[in-house]
Amino acid sequence: MVRGLLMHSSMALTPDGVPLGLAALQFRSRQRFKDANAPERGANPTRVRIEEKESHRWLENLRESGRGAPAGREPIDWKLLTSLPVSTLGEAVEKMDWYALRWKIETFHKILKSGCRAEDSQLRTSERVVKLIALYCIVSWRVFWMTMLNRANPQAEVSQVLTPEEQAALDAVVPPKRGHPPHSTLGDYLKALARLGGWLARAHDGPPGNMVIRRGWRRLEDIVLGFKIAKTYG
Repeated sequence: MVRGLLMHSSMALTPDGVPLGLAALQFRSRQRFKDANAPERGANPTRVRIEEKESHRWLENLRESGRGAPAGREPIDWKLLTSLPVSTLGEAVEKMDWYALRWKIETFHKILKSGCRAEDSQLRTSERVVKLIALYCIVSWRVFWMTMLNRANPQAEVSQVLTPEEQAALDAVVPPKRGHPPHSTLGDYLKALARLGGWLARAHDGPPGNMVIRRGWRRLEDIVLGFKIAKTYG
C-alpha cells in the first residue's frame, strides 16, 4: 500500500518578515483513506470533536469586520483570538500585522516544492523521504532568510550570509556592472547571486526573489567547489 506523507511546519519570524528558522516540523501519514467527496455512511460531521478533525492542526480564528459592504448585505466578519493584552488601537493593528505574516509559511513551502522540488523524490520509504525533506527544509529556510534579510537590511554585513570563498567566487564570476563600485554590502552580493540564477538586474526590476536566489546559490556552490579543486590540484 502506498500512503502519502503530510508535513506541518511552524516558522519564527521577525516583525519585518525575516524568517529566523523553523520552530516545529511534524510528519505524519493517514491511517485510513476515503474518497473526499463521499463521506462515511452514517457519519455526522457536526458530532465529530474538533480535536479529532484533521483541520484542527491548522485551526486559526480571525475576526475583522469588512468595510464598504454593498447595500443590503452584511459585511464579512472575522475574529482573531489572542492571549496577548490589547488595550489600544495600535496594539490591535500590531496583532493583525503579526497574523498577516502567517502567509510567509506558504512562501517557504513554495521554495520547498518548486525550488528544491521535494515532491519529485523517488525514495520509496517514509523514513528516507522524511530525512530528505528535513534537509530540504534547511536549504529552503536559508534561501528565504537570505531573500528577506536583503529586503529588510540590504546594507548589512555580507559575512552574515556568505563565506569568504563564496564572496570571492561572486567577485570573480559576477563582477559589478561598468561604472558601479565593487561589491561590499549584502545587497550587492545578493544581486550578484541572483544574476547567477537568471535575474536580469534591470533598472526597473524589483529586488530578487526566492527562486532566482535559489538557482543562483546552487550555481555558486558548484563554482566554489570548482575553485577549491583548481586551487588544490591545479
